[in-house]
Formats: sequence, C-alpha cells, structure tokens
Amino acid sequence: MRLIGHLPNETNARTFSSHLLRQNISHEVEAEGGQWAFWIHSEDQWRPALGMLAKFREQPHPELDVYDAPSGPNPFPAEAEETPEAELANHKALLLATVPYGAGAVTLVLIGVSLAVTFLVWAGFEEDVLRDLLITSVSFDSLNARPGGMLPEITHGEFWRLLTPTLVNFDVLPLLFNTLLLLHLGSMIEGRLSAGRLGLLFIVIGVASNLAQFYLCGPGFCGVAGVLFGLLGFIWMRGRFDPDSGLYLRSQTVALMLVFYVIGLAGTYSAVFKLSLGTVAQTVGLIMGLAWGYLSSLPAQRGKA
Repeated sequence: MRLIGHLPNETNARTFSSHLLRQNISHEVEAEGGQWAFWIHSEDQWRPALGMLAKFREQPHPELDVYDAPSGPNPFPAEAEETPEAELANHKALLLATVPYGAGAVTLVLIGVSLAVTFLVWAGFEEDVLRDLLITSVSFDSLNARPGGMLPEITHGEFWRLLTPTLVNFDVLPLLFNTLLLLHLGSMIEGRLSAGRLGLLFIVIGVASNLAQFYLCGPGFCGVAGVLFGLLGFIWMRGRFDPDSGLYLRSQTVALMLVFYVIGLAGTYSAVFKLSLGTVAQTVGLIMGLAWGYLSSLPAQRGKA
C-alpha cells in the first residue's frame, strides 16, 4: 500500500472514498491525528489516485452521494453495535488498532527473544545473562566499572555481544516500554518499507549506540533504548521529507519516548536496578536515525523537484 495524502474531515473523506470506489480503486482509510489518510492498495493505481486527490482538494464535489457507492469492501472501519459482544470485540482489536499496518515478523521475533531473555533473568539466571549477553562479561559487583578499556570477548569472536545488550531487560517497566515502542515503531517500518530495512536499522544503530555507551559510560547498561530512539528519528525525518513513505509519528508515541528519555537521563532506573538504560545510546541512536531518515528521503525529494 502507498499513501496518497490526507483529508481534514470525515465528510470529505467519505465523499472522496466514494469517488475512488466508483473508479474501482481499492483503498483503505485511516484516522490519523484528526485527519483521514488514504492508502492505495495497487501500485499501478497510486499515481492516478494521487491526481484525483489533488483535484478533489481544489473542488471537493459536495454534491456526490457518499452512500451511493459500488458494492465492495468498505474502506472505513465499520461502526460497532453497542452490545456486549461488540464491546468484547473492540477490546480484542485494541492491539491491532495501535498497529494498523500489522505486526511485522521481524518485530515479533525481536520482541520474542527479548521476552525469553527476561524470563531467564526472572528464573534466576541473572549472572549468566550478565556474563554472556552484555557487551563484555560483568557481574553485579562490577557494573560500575570505569568506561573505556577493551572488549576481549569480541576480539575472540563473540560478535553477538555488540548487539545482544539491546535484548536484555531486568524488570517489568523497561520491558513494557520497550515492547510497546518496538511493536509500534518496528512494525511501522517493516509494514511501510520492508523487513530488511528494519533489520538493517536495528543492527547498525544497535551496534553503534552500544559501543558509544560502553566507551563513554562503561559496561553496566542494557535495553533497546538506543535503537528505539534511532527508529524514532528515522521515522520523523523520513515521514517529514518523504510523506509518500507512509511513516508518521503519533503524539502519544513522542510523549512516551520523552518519558523514557527523562527516566534514563535522571538516572532513576540506574539507581533502582543498578543497570543503566543507556542515555548515551539513546542520544547516539537518535542522531543516527535522524541522519539516516533524511538521507533515505533524498531520492523522493529529487523525484519531486
């Protein structure tokens, strides 16, 4: 699917949707921040639909009967009846509503591995996780080791350590934050762009932010915060300079990320759980994501020039 643009109110959105259906253009409509986004299913129909939207914005054609549309799938979500069964269905659909692009396979694998590691920690294998999955082998007694130094395990071939700290959580709060944000941001990139793009972003930003955190603050850190802020920056810049990519940020997501950043910056998590969320990793990840998102939008900007 490709985004063609937004309309400011539901009346115009239903009118234009009816017009698209009359032209046999299959599409979906999503409510986004007070506006209505139009997604075209077929790549061949995307450019004609883009032109139709431009003309519709100039003259909305209010005389069109929005209810006199051809039979077929309704691009608008159906209004649920006020029954106990409908209310239960709404609760079951809550998760899917937060990720209308679908939960991506790579995103679900990353979340699953993170959950598995967390369960190992809760099962009493904390020292094993610290020894085998952090960027260098540490114990609870050495978490406050001074920054810098060498990474002997990696020089001996344990290259997974460059990335696996992103999959480690030691308590419910960071696990909840990480899971919700990764589900939203990761699935958006995977659904709108590709699974390969998400995988590349996760690996490159994860490794770079982990190394920066280690050399500036020491080995006592874990969590996917650096990658999450990288994904945030990528989506922000790519969506801003290439709206056709379909990437966008919800205000709730930005607020949640700010809370996440302040918790790490204030050292609250470190004081309670001894491990750091990685404020340096968050900052480095954000800078990388901003740069990557902007650079990846340049081909689309040239195409519009």
